[in-house]
Amino acid sequence: MAYPSMGFSRYVRRFAGLCGGLLLAACATDSAAPGPDTPDWFGQPAPHPDLLYGYGRGTSLPDARAEALQDLGQQRSVWVRSAVESRTRRGAGEPSERSYRQQIRLHARQRLDHARRDRVAERGARFYVRWRLDLRPAWAVLAENLRAEWAGEPARIRWRGPAGLTGAPLVRRLDRALTGGGDDVREVALSLDRRDGDWIYRADGVQLPLADTLAAVDLSGYARGGLRLRAVSAAGRPLGKRLRAGRTFHLRVTGGSPGDRCTLFDLYPDGRVSVLAGNVAIQGSTWTFPPPEGERALRATTGTENEAALDRYLAVCGPGEQDLTRFRRVAAGRGLVRGEWAYAARALLAWLEERKGHAVAVRRVLTVPG
Repeated sequence: MAYPSMGFSRYVRRFAGLCGGLLLAACATDSAAPGPDTPDWFGQPAPHPDLLYGYGRGTSLPDARAEALQDLGQQRSVWVRSAVESRTRRGAGEPSERSYRQQIRLHARQRLDHARRDRVAERGARFYVRWRLDLRPAWAVLAENLRAEWAGEPARIRWRGPAGLTGAPLVRRLDRALTGGGDDVREVALSLDRRDGDWIYRADGVQLPLADTLAAVDLSGYARGGLRLRAVSAAGRPLGKRLRAGRTFHLRVTGGSPGDRCTLFDLYPDGRVSVLAGNVAIQGSTWTFPPPEGERALRATTGTENEAALDRYLAVCGPGEQDLTRFRRVAAGRGLVRGEWAYAARALLAWLEERKGHAVAVRRVLTVPG
């Protein structure tokens, strides 16, 4: 499948200034109005309700792209409002309108990573562009594309790749959606790469851009060696897996061996990786970071626009120094790691695959708005 050379989010940032934002109803045009030289695909409705088309035309290709993005932004806004109205008309026991509106808005924004420019034509002095945005979850898009690639479904799939990919929710959904037909076993290689501001997920040659790693990466398959990791208060009281934004906490590792070197990672939802503490020599079987007797503590933070955020904390302990040159460290008082170099989820998976003899513990912590 062909994808644009630049991630969808970058196109949005580049062209949104034309009308002051992505949802640009105020400067909408009649871009889909047909003309004598208009391509036959231009202005055609999408074949199903979860697929949106944005059309644009102009005297230059950038102008046509910008207009198509405006149109797509308006279509997405209509889809979000329609989804909210449909859900809030249901009976008692459903989430509040405000709560569901937030959920739908987040869902729609996450689905922007599926957008791609799939049609371009030049007629005389005008360019025509169509952007396609599939609002289905990533597993459904991949499953459809893999069926088309294979011309059928196998009886069983043997997934190959890092344990963090083969055991992830995305693969579990794909496995259920794609198996059961025929009597053959198909081997499918999985990979995750970073390109043009997006994560590119590949399964058997079929690829899909992803904005985050929540469904594609699961670190729990690396847990081994009896190591445990949990969030605790300064007094050592367990805090569970759900924290309010602003809550201070510490990470406690138990089950280690005296003399081991331990490292703590934080894998952000968007695939950035930070080293909270690196190659710390532990003296006993328990280690707490930051030390509770000091003045420092970790602070739970939400994602952009005050939305819930899922952090995946990882403790890795073993003999000898660990090579951490590929990862960024969090400096005291500096907040989150930033920059494209920090998007190191792929490097973290490769790093874990190389450390089969180390003890590993994983803790998922969900931070919700206060």
